[in-house]
Amino acid sequence: MRKILGVLTMGACFFCVGAASASTDACMTVAAAKYQQWLQPRVLLRKTKTFSNGSVLTDEIIVTIDTAYVLHRGHWWAGNIGQNERGARSPEHLLMNMGLANCEEGNAAQVSGQPARLYSYSYGADRNGLATRGAMWISDATGLPLREELHETAPPANPFVATAVETTYAYNADVHVPLAAENADSDRLFQTKTLLEHLQMTGLPSGKAH
Repeated sequence: MRKILGVLTMGACFFCVGAASASTDACMTVAAAKYQQWLQPRVLLRKTKTFSNGSVLTDEIIVTIDTAYVLHRGHWWAGNIGQNERGARSPEHLLMNMGLANCEEGNAAQVSGQPARLYSYSYGADRNGLATRGAMWISDATGLPLREELHETAPPANPFVATAVETTYAYNADVHVPLAAENADSDRLFQTKTLLEHLQMTGLPSGKAH
């Protein structure tokens, strides 16, 4: 458009800068929402993965101040993780790491009865220019993600790579750790205690004593 008319050129350049700024602002909103998400004391993720063969797998992850609980294929697992370990340095740093691009602010929506705003984006373009497409619904009240969708535009590398992922989120007072998850954590702590006691007594890893 620069080669058409000087006046139109100025208008076109102004329009382009405005579009880039709008995209950058939308990308920063998405990154800031993810940043704030992992500052919450409790977060629940319900993640549904759809694979190229049509199979579906649903996982659940709960993180508290110092523990992560994972429900995978019907079994709970637990491990230590603190807020510092799951947090990001800053929204700007997270924006860079996510590689967000082509971000757009969309329509208002309702997610689980909460007013929200839809944001769409892409990231992670491969050598062929194919990028994952994403969508995030951000709460009007809290600025936190309520729902997120990812769709792979490139063919999956193998049958174990999901072609679509849908995740819903809950926070703090709305997050409750199931008894089965607490039991998994108790078993983990007991096994760790038993191993430490064995090492203190023998100086050898469990099963190596003679």
